[in-house]
Amino acid sequence: MRIDVAARMLDPSIDYGIVLKKENIFYLTGFYPASFAVLVFGSEPYIAVSEMDASLAEDVDVEVRVVKSFKKELEFKGKIGVEKRHTTVSFVEEFLEGCELVDLKIINEIRQTKDRGEVELIKKGICVTENVLEGLSLQGLSEREAAAEITFNLNKAAATAFDPIVATDGNSAVPH
Repeated sequence: MRIDVAARMLDPSIDYGIVLKKENIFYLTGFYPASFAVLVFGSEPYIAVSEMDASLAEDVDVEVRVVKSFKKELEFKGKIGVEKRHTTVSFVEEFLEGCELVDLKIINEIRQTKDRGEVELIKKGICVTENVLEGLSLQGLSEREAAAEITFNLNKAAATAFDPIVATDGNSAVPH
C-alpha cells in the first residue's frame, strides 16, 4: 500500500505526516473522502473522517477514526510534515499551533514514479479517450459545446480524470 511507502520515506525527525488534499488521500489509501478528512501517518497511520464518510471508508486498509469534532479529537505536537500547498492557515491555527512545520515533499516524489498498475490505467485512459474522440463530430460546435460533448461521451465510456479543455483559433495559445 502506498501509505506504507510514504511512512517509510518520512524523515525520521518528523513525528507525523499529515495529508489533507483529497486526491492525495485517495492516491495513498484508495479512499476519496466526500467531506473533510485528515490522513495521518508515521508509525501508525490512520485516517480521521467525519460520520458522513464513515461508511465510505469501511474498505480502507488503514485504521479509520470516525470523529464527531475534529477540533476536539485531533491533537498534534512536535515536528509535523504538511503539504504546504494544500494546508490552509486556518488548519494550522486550529490544529497545529505550536508545532514545527516542514514541507512534506514525499507525496509528490512518490506520485512522480508510476507503478505497472498506474501505467496500465494511463494506457487504458488513452485508448478510451482516442475512441471517444474518433467517434465524435465536433464540426460547427463552439468550444463550450465541443467540451460538453467530449465530457458527456467520456463520462459515458468511463470516468474523466479532469475536464477536457477545448481551445481553437485565437484561444489555442492560452488553453488554461
